[in-house]
Amino acid sequence: MFREKIFISYQRDSAALAQRIHDALEAAGFDAWVDTERIRHTDRWATSIDQALRSADRLVVLLTEKATESREVFNEWFFFYDHRKPIHVVRIDGCELHYQLVPFQRLEWTAQADESEWAARTSALVTALRGSFSWPHAASADDAVVTTPFAPPRTLLGAFAALEEAIRNPDRSVALTDQQLHDIRDHPSRSVREYMLSCYARWCTPRYQLDRRFVRLALVYDEGTDASDRWVTAPSSRRTDDLQTILAGSDSFAYVLLGAPGSGKTTLLRRLELDVAAEGMTHPSDPVVPFNISLAEYGLNAGEPPAPRRWLEDRWRARNPHLPELAHFLESGRLLLLLDGLNELAHLDASDLRRRVDAWRTFLYECVRDVPGNRAVFTCRTLDYGAMLSSKDVGVPHIRLEPMTRAQVLEYIALHLPEQADVVHDALNRDPRALSFYRTPYMLRLLVNQVRAVGTVPVGRVDAFAGMVRELLRREILSGNPRTADPELLTDREQRRLRDGVRDPLWLPDRGHLVPALTRLAYQMQETKRGEDKGSVVVDYDTAVDLLNGLARLAEASLRVGCDTGILDEDEEAIRFFHQLLQEFFAARQLAAAPDFSRLAIPDTATAVTPPLAEVLTQLAPGEPLPPLPTTGWEETAVMAAALAEDPDAYVRNVLAVNPALAGRCLAAPDVHVDTAVRTEVTHTLVARSTDQATDLRARIHYGRILGVLGDPRLTRIESAHGAALLPEFARIPAGNHRIGAEGTSYILERPVHEVQLPTFDLARRPVTNAEYAHFIAAGGYEDDRWWHSAHARRWRSGEGIQDLITAEWRKKRDNLRRRPTLAIDMLRTGAATLQQAVSMVKLTTMTDEAIQKALTDIYGTEAPSTPAYWYDSLLAHPSAPVVGVSVYEAEAYCAWLTAVTSTTIRLPTEYEWEAAASAGGRAFPYGDDFEALASNTFEFHARSTLPVGIFTEGRSPAGIDDLSGNVFEWTASAPEPYPYDRDARPSDAPSDARVCRGGSWRHRHNRARAAYRGRGQCFVRNDDLGFRLARG
Repeated sequence: MFREKIFISYQRDSAALAQRIHDALEAAGFDAWVDTERIRHTDRWATSIDQALRSADRLVVLLTEKATESREVFNEWFFFYDHRKPIHVVRIDGCELHYQLVPFQRLEWTAQADESEWAARTSALVTALRGSFSWPHAASADDAVVTTPFAPPRTLLGAFAALEEAIRNPDRSVALTDQQLHDIRDHPSRSVREYMLSCYARWCTPRYQLDRRFVRLALVYDEGTDASDRWVTAPSSRRTDDLQTILAGSDSFAYVLLGAPGSGKTTLLRRLELDVAAEGMTHPSDPVVPFNISLAEYGLNAGEPPAPRRWLEDRWRARNPHLPELAHFLESGRLLLLLDGLNELAHLDASDLRRRVDAWRTFLYECVRDVPGNRAVFTCRTLDYGAMLSSKDVGVPHIRLEPMTRAQVLEYIALHLPEQADVVHDALNRDPRALSFYRTPYMLRLLVNQVRAVGTVPVGRVDAFAGMVRELLRREILSGNPRTADPELLTDREQRRLRDGVRDPLWLPDRGHLVPALTRLAYQMQETKRGEDKGSVVVDYDTAVDLLNGLARLAEASLRVGCDTGILDEDEEAIRFFHQLLQEFFAARQLAAAPDFSRLAIPDTATAVTPPLAEVLTQLAPGEPLPPLPTTGWEETAVMAAALAEDPDAYVRNVLAVNPALAGRCLAAPDVHVDTAVRTEVTHTLVARSTDQATDLRARIHYGRILGVLGDPRLTRIESAHGAALLPEFARIPAGNHRIGAEGTSYILERPVHEVQLPTFDLARRPVTNAEYAHFIAAGGYEDDRWWHSAHARRWRSGEGIQDLITAEWRKKRDNLRRRPTLAIDMLRTGAATLQQAVSMVKLTTMTDEAIQKALTDIYGTEAPSTPAYWYDSLLAHPSAPVVGVSVYEAEAYCAWLTAVTSTTIRLPTEYEWEAAASAGGRAFPYGDDFEALASNTFEFHARSTLPVGIFTEGRSPAGIDDLSGNVFEWTASAPEPYPYDRDARPSDAPSDARVCRGGSWRHRHNRARAAYRGRGQCFVRNDDLGFRLARG
């Protein structure tokens, strides 16, 4: 009878537990191997263990703190890791795991388990050993190198050879020490092979690991400034998690990777360099050569910066004096430029920034595009910077790095903190601000590290960064770093407190000179940075010393300890903080201690902002998005300073006086605590300023978005047995005869003009927002049959037939295009379609039924819906923006749920009711007969996405109802019947039947935002500009 062989790896402190597990596995029918049982006194110990490892089918590794420090235990599990054999991790008393073992499923044990616990855990282990085993992720570059102090000693040539072997053989791994990788990285490359290996060695350590399960990328095409729809998201990219895959599937010469601070842009760029280097090693014939450089270093010194090509060539030559010149790779089409931080370009003002970006754009078109094979990838915080790289005729695609979803955040915590996941979840769920704050990989890593180190959950960025700095200093002290023993940098008492731990989550050792020096350095670096984006700042080493004026020798000592701990990075004599948020944290300490609120002031009135909005709109090309107002560059620093301020109430009130949006951001931070009166003052100021016509509309947009995060006081929270809900304000429309339709229109559905008598009804003043709809999701609305009243609705909710419906619609589109083969070209010529849309139309005509089905499955998946279609799209997901991507079924289910919550009939308005409220007696628009570009969010306003509800007070109807023109189309309860028809007729909700949609949207020009315009959509449609509004009575 076959018995699977199990090797048990352990350290001597768990010998008794290993023996018990051995006996339990033997009793369960396994052939268990433990050294105390199987090695005789006459055997050679090492040979016996080697034979047992080779013959074993699976490994059970018992990990204690001592086991993680054991060379023998490492060698045993690494043997299985290297040979891709099953590893079952038993972690004892929550010890810290080696980073390569974190993704493996594991069992959590305690050394002092009672008999019932013992029985349950051995049963779980037996079940796991009898089950199938799969590696936690496919073999990738992350598997090739395991960094460990237990790696065998190697010469530099031996380390190069070992790394190359691991890269070339994806089924094997190599163990290397940090020093060996450091030697490979810093060795002056004398061949392209050595250069590729140094690129790989630079980013393959745990510090730069990337787990693609927590990456969401969307490719956004730029159709050029003259395109009517400039930014087009590629549907097939919605589920993409790999930057290299996007580049392989697109033929552009340049890209811009967009993401918020801490989202992982730089990590993705470094990972791309690692992947390209690995590909160059496995396919060494004329490989593409990656060159990664920070744009914060461009124009670092005062004066006119060099031309981009010359600057790149100089930087390449300084790094690689023994390799061919950069021009060799550039002119042979073998260069991949990785340019980090477009928004960090030093500049004097907006015109200077434009001039510098124009220089880079010229370089791209002359030196990159014109030589096939070359490519460039930039990173950037915001779209407005990257958009400047595009020309009128050629657009540079953007790759949007989306924030992590709630599910991804919770999965990350469960993976890295399994034994404390419930505690962390509870802490984050108690304050929704905290969960949203940890939606970037960088901040999640800080959370995990602090929970592991001290067992507490950081409530905000300041708490997280303070804990991180303490832990970095503590590790250096415990490792015996002599520089941290200097009492002038860290006093004896501070060193003792760092070793022993402190209770104050914000405490840092500021009696010695180290932390004050880092604080001063960060503040001075930020203060001296030219331009409005203070971002990550790079200075040369001598400048860093000069910025710490007055510290003499302690300046250099402080910089050395900063680099030792990893708080600072030193690269080629340039100094920067490891992460820009870390720099802003240290700068916040000084801003909190000595506030300078004038730094935070920003004009927001229409008369004070220059150039005025109307002038800006006239200067924008058709597809160009509306640029936001300039910022101060101190925003992130100011928010963290609020948490550090001695008097947070006074601090926030002072910020409110000069920058209401920033005051709102301070309150949105989970670690900023103010009195209720201050919070009320801020939210009511934001409401007033976001609806004040004297406020510039760009500022109103910002205020509205902040208000959505804080909670709009115009929404009333209601608690019920069916969950909590937010109830909007309603306007009363009195009974009477209402004029319906339009004269002189080419749209036959709007004729004839006629009158309809309507009873009194109430209409919501604003469309349903994401904040309101989130309560329906949280209440289990998608899982509760009670709210899905028809058979069609319940069938749609189950996911049954949805894919078939969508596929049928696309087949109809394909067949129509086949009957009109010149339509795509005609639409492109007239501007009715973008180049990308025209290409997609032509491609659709070539697709078979099966190909359409597969493509749509890749885009939409096959799961039953559990959220709106664009719920996780960062451009459309602002809490104060209208919810979009909802079908008729979702809108009506929401109404049914809210009816139960409020005990009042809530429904969709009929289209007659909707037009009666919007036309106000026969107006073309809710605000009058003439279109005004500043009265609504239509295509002419250039927002290119949904905007907060209620900010276009110029477009408010006489009844006080907002957003009846533009922003989003709104579902109604009416079918698109010819006029006139019975107003009491009940429409079908069969998926293929249609409903009238009213109001126009951000996607369309103003002719569709007229009060009389009748759009239409099938009941299952979930467009990104389609939402709904509530009626009552």
